[in-house]
Amino acid sequence: MNPALVEFFCRYYKAPPNVHGVDTTVMVLTDEEIALTRDCLDLDKKLHLMKMTVPAGDSEWSYVTTTPIAQPYTPPRHATCGFVAYDLQRQRKVFIKDMWRVDLPDIEREGETYKLMARAQVRNIALCSAAGDIGNHQMLTHLYANKPWACHRKRDLVPHQHYRLVLDVIGDDLTKFSSSWEMLRYMVHALEGKQS
Repeated sequence: MNPALVEFFCRYYKAPPNVHGVDTTVMVLTDEEIALTRDCLDLDKKLHLMKMTVPAGDSEWSYVTTTPIAQPYTPPRHATCGFVAYDLQRQRKVFIKDMWRVDLPDIEREGETYKLMARAQVRNIALCSAAGDIGNHQMLTHLYANKPWACHRKRDLVPHQHYRLVLDVIGDDLTKFSSSWEMLRYMVHALEGKQS
């Protein structure tokens, strides 16, 4: 066996969970948190739940949602997931957007855009109650792109950072509109900035 491979597995075994790719912001729930969440979100008792944190100013807020269901294939890109969750601080339903944002200096974080729009009193936008980078969950592949042992690629690798955004408005499922006219009316009103 190759000694370098043995050394890699030894080091990997001794590394802390966050180096293994474990999301350390996901935690086990208490029985009370489980009961509150199931009641608020009207969930089946068979569904598994998880608690996660999201930066909110100088602190972190906790949210509970169902565990994601792994798909056999995830399309390349930002791996964005959205789900309804229970806000443990404010005891209400919220919407969480979990994604890998582009981590470049000239790309503004989505939460900052929501803050700017709120300060400018832009009408009909969702209130963003929490948003931020998730720990040190960063893609590092771009740092090794020019190493002699790296595979050649046609495009530059872009750094990404794990990011979560919490919105206090939960939209309707696109399949629940009564007609295509109703759906298009909502889209036009959103583009025009009118109340639906």
